[in-house]
Amino acid sequence: MSGAESPAGGAITGLMVILALQFLTPYFAYIPKPSLAAIISGSVIFMVDLNIIMPLYRSKKMDLIPWSLTFLVTIFVGLEFGIMTGLVISVLYLLYYAARPRVKIMQGETANGHEFTMIVLDRSMTFPSVDHITYEITKNVDRWGNHKVPIVIDCHHIQYADYTAGSAIRDMLKNLKEQKYDLVFWKLKPSILMILKGVMFSSGIAFVHCQSEADVEAIIDEAVTGRENGISTLPNWSTSSNRNIS
Repeated sequence: MSGAESPAGGAITGLMVILALQFLTPYFAYIPKPSLAAIISGSVIFMVDLNIIMPLYRSKKMDLIPWSLTFLVTIFVGLEFGIMTGLVISVLYLLYYAARPRVKIMQGETANGHEFTMIVLDRSMTFPSVDHITYEITKNVDRWGNHKVPIVIDCHHIQYADYTAGSAIRDMLKNLKEQKYDLVFWKLKPSILMILKGVMFSSGIAFVHCQSEADVEAIIDEAVTGRENGISTLPNWSTSSNRNIS
C-alpha cells in the first residue's frame, strides 16, 4: 500500500490479495494479457537494481557470475529456473571456498635470530578442505622449509575441525617427521586441540603445540639449538602457559 507507515499496511495488502483471489479469480480471465503483463512489470520494475553492477565489478568480479546468469536465465527461460540457477551457483561457491582455504607462507626469526617458516591457515579444517590443506602444507614445507628451520603452523583462524581433518593432520605429521621436519602448532583453540589430542593418542607421534608468542619462540630456539648440538627432535612441549625469554 502506498504511503503505509506501519506493518499493518502489509497485513491489509495481504488481506486484499486473499479476498481478490477468493472472489474475483473467475473474472481475471477477462483481463487482457498485455494489461496483466503491464501490472506485473510495473510491480517488479523497482526490484531491478542496475546500480549494483559497477560496485560488484569494482569490488569482486566473481560475484557478477551468479548475478548475470540468474538474470539471463530468468529473462529467457523462466523465473523458477532463474532462482534455481542462482541457488546452485551460490552453493557451488560455498563448497569451493570451504574446500579451498588459503594457506599463507611467511618467513620469520625469533628474538635470538633463529629462522623459522610460518604457515597460516585461514579457515576451519573439515572433510572437504583437509586434503587441500595437507597438500598445501606439505608442498610449501618442501619448497620453503629445510630440515634446520622449524615449521610453525598458525591455527588461530581455525574455529572448527572434525575427525577426518584430525586423522589427515596425524598422517601428515608422521610423513613430515619421517623427513626430519620439526612442526609446531600455534594458537590452537581448546576444541581443536581436544580433537587433535584424541587422534594423536597412542599414535607415537610427537605433537608439539603452544599458545603464546614467547612459548613458540622458546620452542624454536630450543629446536634450532638442539639440532646444532646433534639433537634432531623438538623439545617435548605441550603447554598453554606463558614463558619469558631472557
